[in-house]
Amino acid sequence: MKTLLTIIALIFSYNITFAQNEWFEVYGDTLSLNNASEELTKDFQKQISKIDTTISLNRPKTLFNPMGPFFNSKNNTINLPIWDLAPEMFQGFCTVVMGSEDEGKELFGLFFNGFYVPHELGHALQFAADKRFDNEYDNEYNANIIGLLYWKNKGKKAELEKCY
Repeated sequence: MKTLLTIIALIFSYNITFAQNEWFEVYGDTLSLNNASEELTKDFQKQISKIDTTISLNRPKTLFNPMGPFFNSKNNTINLPIWDLAPEMFQGFCTVVMGSEDEGKELFGLFFNGFYVPHELGHALQFAADKRFDNEYDNEYNANIIGLLYWKNKGKKAELEKCY
């Protein structure tokens, strides 16, 4: 009986940990978001290696940060928020822009738990390839293009259209 309970507990924890593997939706916990981001980062590096084997992102780690999303080049981290722990200003902004909390939460998922991950990896790529622009506007624009191209390559056209 003890063995059965242990197996059931492991299966249950596995389902909780890996239940969400869809981007462009609100992640309910930091562990799921971090795990998904780590997998996306591996795939992103794989895609880069198909183009240029000399560029390595040195696998940026994903960290929960309520003030994310941003890439920190000093410690090679992608910092991401989740809805329930995001500052009121993020939640409030999304809610006001969309007109309701439910739609605001959806907007948050589209961008903060979706589009921005390969965007931030785009910044990691800029540093790894030593190809940064002299101004931050162009760096952001370039990271947006990288993010768009990544998601288009993954067949996420419908999700991107929601972002538009």
